[in-house]
Amino acid sequence: ICCTLVIANCPTAVINFACNGSNSTSNYPPLQVHYPTIVSSCGPTTTTYVDSAIGTCTGPANGRYREFTRTFTVKDAMGNTATCTRTVRITDNVAPVFNGALPQDLTVSCASAIPAAAALTATDNCGTAVVTFAQSTITGTCANKLTITRTWTATDSCGNAVTHTQV
Repeated sequence: ICCTLVIANCPTAVINFACNGSNSTSNYPPLQVHYPTIVSSCGPTTTTYVDSAIGTCTGPANGRYREFTRTFTVKDAMGNTATCTRTVRITDNVAPVFNGALPQDLTVSCASAIPAAAALTATDNCGTAVVTFAQSTITGTCANKLTITRTWTATDSCGNAVTHTQV
């Protein structure tokens, strides 16, 4: 008996996920609807899949995403195989969040009372966040009268950012 393995339902449409806290493909398992449909086969079949690495962030500022390729392989009892490749997109539009209490605006009467800048950290819903710090000083008209502006910016790998300023 001659038989063939035929699969269908392998559309080219991208499978979309919102970022769920990880850059691991295992956090984005395929739903049953994502698997190819077996039209005909030579006996029972098994379906496996292999994921490529997740790519770097791309897309417009209001729709940043990473993608990876998921390749499904269907094998039947006679050793026939068929493959189906889908693109999986992970959307990341959420900015990081600073951890803990943020430094508040402060007025002091003596320059020696100015506290050191806080070391802020941040978390991100789709990986890690990097916090940068900048400080500027504007000298006033009197000795020891000045305004210090401190700015912390937390940015994730997709460019989403949040800023906190202390004066």
